[in-house]
Amino acid sequence: MKEKDTWSRELRTEDMLVQTKNPKVLPKTAAEISNGGLYQQAVRCGKSGCRCALGDLHQGYFYFIRRINGHLRKTYIPKPQVALVGRLVEEARRLRRAEHEAKRSSRRLLSELREKLREHEPTIRTLAEALKQND
Repeated sequence: MKEKDTWSRELRTEDMLVQTKNPKVLPKTAAEISNGGLYQQAVRCGKSGCRCALGDLHQGYFYFIRRINGHLRKTYIPKPQVALVGRLVEEARRLRRAEHEAKRSSRRLLSELREKLREHEPTIRTLAEALKQND
């Protein structure tokens, strides 16, 4: 019996590891979305006599599109779930922005701390030598 062709990959959002099993499964939380977005696309149904064959495409189809292992994966979103997935995508974007800003602030604070240490390095060395002499 042949196993289902499912894959498992860890998507890394810095310190947060998220396990994704199947690109067709919709995310249930914002933390499960490391990239991607919700897009509306017009589609062709494939029937030869349909209006879409002449270029008037069918509207209102929503997809969650993300990059997995370097490939774009598109998952159809049923209309009742569009609002929910849209909120999840927006929340994931807010989380990524907040994480990015926190990293930027951390780097800035670390840089300032290093600068202060460099400024006070002679004093620190003098104090350290004085402590060694007292021992």
